[in-house]
Amino acid sequence: MIGQTLAHYEILEKIGAGGMGDVYVALDTTLDRKVALKILPPELAESEDRRSRFKREAKAVAALNHPNIVHVYSVEEVNGIHFITMELVKGTTLTKMLPSGGMDAKAFVELARPMVDALEGAHEEGITHRDLKPDNIMVTDKGAVKILDFGLAKLAPSGALEDVGSDVQTATMTKQGQVVGTISHMSPEQAQGKRVDHRTDIFSLGVVFYEMLTGLRPFRGDGPAAVLASVIKDTPPPVNEVNPSLPHVLGDMVTRCLEKEPDARYATAKDLGRALEEMAEQVRSGTAATGAPALEATPRQIPWGAAVAVAAVAAAGLAWFTDFGPFAPVRPSSLRLTNPIQLTSAAGVEGNPVFSPDGRMIAYQSDQSGNWDIWVVQADGGDPINRTAGSPGDDVSPAWSPDGLQLAYFSVNGSDSGIYSVGSLAGERRRLTGTLGIGATARSYPVWSRDGERLGYTRRDPEMGIVFEVRTLSSGETESFPLPGHFAFRYTPSWSPNQKLLAFVDAATWCDPAATEICDLWILNLDTEEAFQLGTNDRQAWSPSWSADSRTLYHVSNAGGSADLWQQRIASEGSLIGNPEQITSGMLLRDAVVSTMGDRLAFSRGQRSSNAWRIPILERPATWAEAEPLTRDQNFVTDVDPSSDGARAVLGISRSGNTDLYILDLASEELQRVTTHEASDRNPRWSPDDREIVFMSRRDGVAWLPWVLPLDGSPLRPLTPGATNGGMYPTWFPDGHAIVYQGSDGAYRIPSEGGERVHMETPFEFAMRPTISPDGKWLAYTGAGDGRGQRMYVQPVAGGEPRQLTDDSHWNQWSPDGSELYFRRDGQIWAVTFEGGIERPLTEFQGAPGRLRGRLGTNGRYIYFLMDENQGDVWVMDVVRE
Repeated sequence: MIGQTLAHYEILEKIGAGGMGDVYVALDTTLDRKVALKILPPELAESEDRRSRFKREAKAVAALNHPNIVHVYSVEEVNGIHFITMELVKGTTLTKMLPSGGMDAKAFVELARPMVDALEGAHEEGITHRDLKPDNIMVTDKGAVKILDFGLAKLAPSGALEDVGSDVQTATMTKQGQVVGTISHMSPEQAQGKRVDHRTDIFSLGVVFYEMLTGLRPFRGDGPAAVLASVIKDTPPPVNEVNPSLPHVLGDMVTRCLEKEPDARYATAKDLGRALEEMAEQVRSGTAATGAPALEATPRQIPWGAAVAVAAVAAAGLAWFTDFGPFAPVRPSSLRLTNPIQLTSAAGVEGNPVFSPDGRMIAYQSDQSGNWDIWVVQADGGDPINRTAGSPGDDVSPAWSPDGLQLAYFSVNGSDSGIYSVGSLAGERRRLTGTLGIGATARSYPVWSRDGERLGYTRRDPEMGIVFEVRTLSSGETESFPLPGHFAFRYTPSWSPNQKLLAFVDAATWCDPAATEICDLWILNLDTEEAFQLGTNDRQAWSPSWSADSRTLYHVSNAGGSADLWQQRIASEGSLIGNPEQITSGMLLRDAVVSTMGDRLAFSRGQRSSNAWRIPILERPATWAEAEPLTRDQNFVTDVDPSSDGARAVLGISRSGNTDLYILDLASEELQRVTTHEASDRNPRWSPDDREIVFMSRRDGVAWLPWVLPLDGSPLRPLTPGATNGGMYPTWFPDGHAIVYQGSDGAYRIPSEGGERVHMETPFEFAMRPTISPDGKWLAYTGAGDGRGQRMYVQPVAGGEPRQLTDDSHWNQWSPDGSELYFRRDGQIWAVTFEGGIERPLTEFQGAPGRLRGRLGTNGRYIYFLMDENQGDVWVMDVVRE
């Protein structure tokens, strides 16, 4: 059927099949929208009476208008083919969301309420579903619950029992004596071919509830006949016996749904809804009694995508893996990690994992869909769910609310950037803060207070600098705590369980185990505002999380040579007790977090590489086939800039935990190391005469400051010795007598021989990545800080009003003749004319091996750039205390 047209419906792809027919995505060419098109079995049209009855019943279903019921648009027939057009739902079936050990009560209620609401709405219109099962329940990409095929089971033709996949199906009819529905989920009256009413749906929904809460089916058997017999005669154990953490009242509710006699069940869906709401209120108030926690964990499910990794572990021996291999603990330590399980395996990066309060789910951020989204996965394995699919921005930094029902996150989207929340399993997103924009240091990691009444996050205050702002959600009132530190960024705040201490990262840029930039952890006492620095400014330390007693700070550090898990004992007022202790060795962590109960570790582990490339500047967009690699298999290239004659390129390359400068001869491919200091050297740029290189380094203190490297053998010269307010991204004035660079509060100009620096006034909170035109008259920069995202501006160096050239642009670079500026946008390289602001794409990167990143360089013939290949997967391990 794919490629064919039925009436004005162009069939695009097949998305499902079952006893009721095949389902396709089709384009309604009249209304220019995509619909779901279900082609029904041909026996449906075997008589005029059947056809008339089908149309009459389908018309009643189409009249349903409920947000949790997939809408039927039309019932049509073309050349003897009968089909139904319906709302196209993008999302995940409940089947794929069912955890192996069952959901907790709060997550269950979040999904169950809209299901009951849908039943109530349909039953009030006299329509019964008759085939409720997890495959017919969808959670959309936006978190809404939708029930499929409502009322259609009543319409389908009769037939014999047949085994379809993992479900035992039957065809369906309404005449007494015929079996209808899916055997494992049907009511006893259905199983016996008796006449049914709306209470059959209540039984089937009870079966679905049972699966959601336990991960098991209540009625099972070796074949269709055995399953049918189980439905008729067996009474499954209450859900709170299978999952003792559940409230007794919830077990009672499901048991009543599963009563064999319809009169013993809830009389209506409305009655069931009342019972569900009463149970939810008891859970919220803490008055719902539960059973004792299970003594033995449910066997964990390992995703197929992790099979290779797990097989490798098995081949080498788990004992080696945890006792001698990359997860081996380093003594002394009070922790031992066992049972590594890979939860994700998608292309790209899955990172920043966080446990739900009960430890049964993990939220994380992933770029697998093309931009960053927030995903949720069961901590014991299963199919991940994208909770921010379709969001226009990059959604990062998830944080669970204390009740586990909401996820706060930061959405990076220009003027709409800010903290949002979304239901952990279902529900629409909502804004929790005003616009934070780039002034929130590009990402603002949210954290919840223990009572869930307040939300904390980092942001930049015009007067106080970077602060930890705490917002009371009910009133909107805020309180701000200035964050000490040496650099331009403060991020990943971690609030101690006793709410007295705040750990956070202080860095010049985002810490990355591959890039090995210096970043450190601080602890702020929120009562006294006294601060304690964890490190010594010569290593990375990031990704903080607290023990339950607020006395141990877990974190990731490369102090031992690779990115591993460490712990630091903390006094009650926040001071450090002793030295940090290394827990693991050679793990190559991106980030890590210990669960609230301290019994599990979630972490992202993966490699990142970056290499330098160039591509010719053409009249048309250059393709990836025309790109030329300058480096191969380097650990991490941080910067690239060509000499003006195009014969050489200066590179920043990170090796063995340090970034140094190298000069690459492009003809011979010979690579010469030109800096060897223990401090990292970054952001090199050739002087106009190719005789010197300016770069940023932390050689003389904690701040990134500009240095100049003469290539004639003369000594290095610092341009601002002793300064504590540093910056990044230096570049030369065309006469070679001055340098401009990005400081923490805008652009600065300084003589190339050293001296007093001068702040270059701009009307923006940030003037980022400043560059000077070839004639020395114009300053170009990325303006940000007003909540409108990143835009390229030019303004006279001598002073004057700025002129905007682009929206949403990154890393401007002047062409040698000053007629154009090159920039990055959406993974491509663009040019914009200085006069007129006319844009054109310079590249069409399809099939590229990674992501475009970093500053651009040019000599007029080529654009020089970096391509980043990045991978990170989420794992969990058990924590054993010794």
